[in-house]
Formats: sequence, structure tokens, C-alpha cells
Amino acid sequence: MQPGRGEYDEDIVDRIKASGTTDPLTIEAMQEVVYVRSELAKQIRDFNKLAADNKRKATL
Repeated sequence: MQPGRGEYDEDIVDRIKASGTTDPLTIEAMQEVVYVRSELAKQIRDFNKLAADNKRKATL
């Protein structure tokens, strides 16, 4: 995929994992990025579900 379409050429999380760093702050930052992405994905799913439900109701 192209950058900007859900994937990045060099994802920061992958780069941190591949670096083998043991720096606690870097590892914590990586974990936060993973968490924020997960939460954002949940919000987007919920929004899309509500939008689809509202669209369906509008056509009834």
C-alpha cells in the first residue's frame, strides 16, 4: 500500500522493534503509539457503524 492509505513504508513501531532498543522511554512511547492506534480504530469503527445505522434509518 501507499503511505497515507493505512500503511507506511517505514512504520515507527516496526523500526523501534527492529532496533532492539532497551531504552524504557522508547519502549513506552512505542506502546503508547500502539494503544492510541487501537483506540482510534475503535472510534472510527463506532462512528462508521453509527453513520451506517443513521443512513439506513433515513431510507426507511
